Amino acid sequence: MAPISSFPSCAVSAFRSYLFLYPLLFSADVRRSALTDGRRLNASLTLPSLVNRWVHGSLPPLDYDGALFPNMNALYSNVHLELDEEPMVLRLPPKDVPQRHGLAQLVDFWHNTVGSERMRDGEANEFCVYWQSPAANTSARPNVSIPCHASATSRLFVIMRIVLVDRDTTTVGHLQAALGVRSLAEYEASAPSRQPVIPPGSGAYRLETGEAVEALSAVAFFRQAGLHLASCCPLTPSDKEAGVADALYDIGLGEDGTGEVSNRLCLEMGVWAARSALVIARYSAVRLVNGWIASNIPLGEYGDDYFGRALSARWVYGINQPEEAVYYVRLGVDPAGTYVIVFDEPPPVGAYWSITPYDADSHVLPDPRNPGEASTLCSLDSSVHTTPGGKIIIILRAEKPMLPYANWVPIPYSGTRRLNILPRFYDPWPALWPNETWKIPRMWRVPDGSLLAWLRLQRLLS
Repeated sequence: MAPISSFPSCAVSAFRSYLFLYPLLFSADVRRSALTDGRRLNASLTLPSLVNRWVHGSLPPLDYDGALFPNMNALYSNVHLELDEEPMVLRLPPKDVPQRHGLAQLVDFWHNTVGSERMRDGEANEFCVYWQSPAANTSARPNVSIPCHASATSRLFVIMRIVLVDRDTTTVGHLQAALGVRSLAEYEASAPSRQPVIPPGSGAYRLETGEAVEALSAVAFFRQAGLHLASCCPLTPSDKEAGVADALYDIGLGEDGTGEVSNRLCLEMGVWAARSALVIARYSAVRLVNGWIASNIPLGEYGDDYFGRALSARWVYGINQPEEAVYYVRLGVDPAGTYVIVFDEPPPVGAYWSITPYDADSHVLPDPRNPGEASTLCSLDSSVHTTPGGKIIIILRAEKPMLPYANWVPIPYSGTRRLNILPRFYDPWPALWPNETWKIPRMWRVPDGSLLAWLRLQRLLS
């Protein structure tokens, strides 16, 4: 590939414009996919009536492929907000038990996390979201006593996660049903919350997509992006200062999305280069921590780092910011092996941690102890064992280990393809992030038939 600087000027501008606009098109495709799925599960509704109403998901099936590495220890709800007419007010129910973790993440159409809110002990949490539009000059915060979050786009995606405690899906379904959303006017009039599109327990919904964006031609991509620029997502002053308007102008688009793009050759050159860069960066934006892969992809707030924002939208859309959750992954694990992870003390988190194995296609594995459920270990499960010395011993293998204090994560995989192991840590304390003085321990492969001897050698069992 020739260096970018040798491309024609409009190809360079197409490269820059694609990276800038990619999160916008991706978010629009997520919205389209989610609303279409909501219509599939509730055919009585028209597409416009699906916005500003909660959609509640169930635990997905074992072969679910609507998200990369689906979290099987929480139930998800989402709502697509339209803020162009007035602000919206959301309500999170109070916790039913102290260890219940419920987090609402607010993601605008540029893939910026504009805020997050949690379920509280003993009281509901109500907050508002409003569009801070530079074009319409509606930047004034609503005059209400509840917290408010400003969005740079008139469309906003809210992802709600409620963790399961001992797999209590029915209880969490009741908490999902208590989630509320209404307009500011309805809130001030004490009107009830709007009914959900999909009630709890009706089925899983698709959270993320992107294939449709990748399949667009360069001309179609920029034409669709222009429509969204005009309707919901104007450039900010900082975008203009960063030269975005100049790049758009060079390919035929005004900063308001109007204009016509037609120079197919140079647009295709720039878009191909941008798509290639996002694929290459996916594998380079990582670091190793005791054999685990940790992502260096920036999350949540990007400023003028448009490449980082596009990279995050492309590969980890909707992922939590590190102050809310920290993730690691171990790729290419041999399913025939026996593996041990030892926490010398409980991980430093305020909410919970979990470890879940996946196959090579990102599907969860079945739990032979509970037919139809996924193999996973969550710290909120009452079955988690701790040694008298306070250690947590986790063993991943196909057969149940006959050992005291062992926490078994089954990997009953008969194929020859490799597995991926994903630990999650929610509400990390400073030792885990950002200080990183506590590091996830290494996962050891133990020689066949010598698990007990290995544990004794490591002085993990008496």
